[in-house]
Amino acid sequence: LISNLRRFGLQHILVASGFHFTLIATLFMAIFGLWLPWRAVCVALLLMTTGYLLFIGLTPSVLRAWCSCTLVLCAKLLSCKSSGLNALGIGAVAVLLFEPTAADSLSFQLSFLATGAILLFYPPLHRRIKALFPTHTLSEAITFPFIEQLVVVLLAFFCSSVALVLSVSIVMLPMSLFAFHAFPLMGMLYNCFFPFVVSIAVSLLCIALLLSWIGPIAAMFFSAASCLTEGALKLVTHAPAWLDITMYRGELSGITVVLYLTLLFTIRIGHPNRLNP
Repeated sequence: LISNLRRFGLQHILVASGFHFTLIATLFMAIFGLWLPWRAVCVALLLMTTGYLLFIGLTPSVLRAWCSCTLVLCAKLLSCKSSGLNALGIGAVAVLLFEPTAADSLSFQLSFLATGAILLFYPPLHRRIKALFPTHTLSEAITFPFIEQLVVVLLAFFCSSVALVLSVSIVMLPMSLFAFHAFPLMGMLYNCFFPFVVSIAVSLLCIALLLSWIGPIAAMFFSAASCLTEGALKLVTHAPAWLDITMYRGELSGITVVLYLTLLFTIRIGHPNRLNP
């Protein structure tokens, strides 16, 4: 399974990472919000995410996600604004204070670089891509026929997914060539939808576990999660060989990668409006 997921750059789905941490936190925020006031929701999430962190272990990506989540929740409780880049920086400091040698690990480097790329490049890329298509307000979309509403939703999902994958690929392409000497180009396509499908499957599983005391309803959610998971796995385990479109490079020096990333992030941070439409 790991080998099949690696074919399409999806191996991050299998490790306990910030993706799973954020997914679980978002799901329980929605559940708590149904019957708790927002301040109580923040406190409950703080306790739950801390317990989840201790349960799965203090890995760099999970500790980063916990720091970011904790800072956002504390800012809401204190009625203050939070910054994604500041939260990422505090997460990096926390990880390095806990384990200074983590800076040498590839998981630490990939996790923080990918998150930084999303924070910096996703918003302008998303605006650029959305500008290519007609936009509609929510009040306008509600008046459309069902088929047109479905098209609007799918188009919004398409714009978000493409912008997210492009923002990460800007950083992951040189890092993958440096670390693995290969970059699966089809992974850009699979990452547009596969994490979303996994998110739905995990959400259905969590709901089924919460409703396990109601047998028939829990069985329905378990069945839906199972079918969705099976279908998602078939997309990678039964993918034909012609989909293995990979970029290879023999040796990419670390100095080249460092210079590229330094220049990339410096231009984006120093000129925040450069990528704006």
